[in-house]
Amino acid sequence: SMDVAALWRPLIPLQLIGLFFLVVFAAIMGLREQKRIASGKNDHLIDDNLIDKVTQKIEDFAGAPRGKTNRIIYAINWILFIGILVILLGDFLQPSLAFLVGLVIALPLNYKTTKEQADIIKESAPNAILMASIIISAGMFLGILNGTGMLKEMTVSIVSFMPNVILPYLYLIVGFFGLPLDLVTSTDAYYFALLPIILEISAPFGVDPSAVVYSLAIGNNFGAMISPLAPSTWLGVGLAGVSIGSHIRYSFIPMWIFSLVLLALAFALGLI
Repeated sequence: SMDVAALWRPLIPLQLIGLFFLVVFAAIMGLREQKRIASGKNDHLIDDNLIDKVTQKIEDFAGAPRGKTNRIIYAINWILFIGILVILLGDFLQPSLAFLVGLVIALPLNYKTTKEQADIIKESAPNAILMASIIISAGMFLGILNGTGMLKEMTVSIVSFMPNVILPYLYLIVGFFGLPLDLVTSTDAYYFALLPIILEISAPFGVDPSAVVYSLAIGNNFGAMISPLAPSTWLGVGLAGVSIGSHIRYSFIPMWIFSLVLLALAFALGLI
């Protein structure tokens, strides 16, 4: 029962630290790839053709705003982006309203005719409608669980066979195993089914609900990048031309370590 912006704002320092670590990690991976190329080995995960395509895309994107008008629009887009972030951080508007305002400005700015605007909306509509459907369904699911008393009974059942000594720390244990859990649960099941139960179990011990959310969210954040139950993972491995098995073998340990480092930092920052 928290405002999403209020829940997000304390995470910003951790996100900035995480961004720095990601850049460092990317540099390390880049150096490893340079050494691999220099040694003549061909056991890398990514297809060379994909690297060429990505490089071309980056060059095209970097060179897009060549004309004066394009440069102005490019700058305005950045100002709009930063402005929406300021509105979110300052809690001046509800997030949904802030994004609606941004959309109303961005559409005519970047697409001049109503046909172009309609086309880009149609292109994005399937994903938007799917996400809205998931959120509405999740709300109904949680409402039924709460209203019928099922959530309480599920919690009682779990507590009945667990040692009392670990119950106050259950949210930390689940956060620790958050990434592996995403291999066997979908992201929706993790947040809409598992999280409410952990919240219910932790409440009698005086654990701050936001700490439970942060623990589970930070520990699980990278899980969607390797989960076979996440559509984006299949899209990624398909574009890279590798199998889901080789991706998980290559990525599982580094991503889990990364998640645990961020979890430890969240603890040090007092979020958990």
